[in-house]
Amino acid sequence: INDDNTMQGFVQWDTYKDTASCSDCRFYLPEATSNAEGPEWFYNTSWVSIINPETVLDVRYSGYNANFDTTPKNGDIPQHCDANTQICSQNAKSFRLRDRERNQINGSLSYHARNFIHGDHDFKFGVEYEFSYADTVDGYNGGMYYYDGLGLNYYDPTSPNYFRYLWTGYDSFSRVRRTSTFAQDD
Repeated sequence: INDDNTMQGFVQWDTYKDTASCSDCRFYLPEATSNAEGPEWFYNTSWVSIINPETVLDVRYSGYNANFDTTPKNGDIPQHCDANTQICSQNAKSFRLRDRERNQINGSLSYHARNFIHGDHDFKFGVEYEFSYADTVDGYNGGMYYYDGLGLNYYDPTSPNYFRYLWTGYDSFSRVRRTSTFAQDD
């Protein structure tokens, strides 16, 4: 801005996209994979001001925002895996929706005191404030998945040769609000 004030910053964006996401794809038919997408933002800005030859102010703001979602190809129907072949079909086993954000503001004031209490001192005072959150929604598609045994027709619900795993999932949300201060003398 001028000889005593400097500003700088950056913004970065990237994304991840996969239309056939799976843990070991050789055992998954195409409809049993997930769509995965994960855009991310990173940002940072800073201002440094030389107030006078002994005093410097430094203020910074930085953050991160990201989503990473794995969604099924076939809506909310359960996955079936064959116990004999280990081949999975019908749909992806589960879904996961993840949102993350972290922001932080830092400020500090530095002061060089000459001939103060038995010599020179470099004082620094500062504050830091963070506000962030993490949200995860996770579960099996259809609330369950099937592990089918002995090659029997798994469309017959009376067949005793399958395991059905039930899990409706969870929604976890956590938030952080933190303020820290410091003072130092060198």
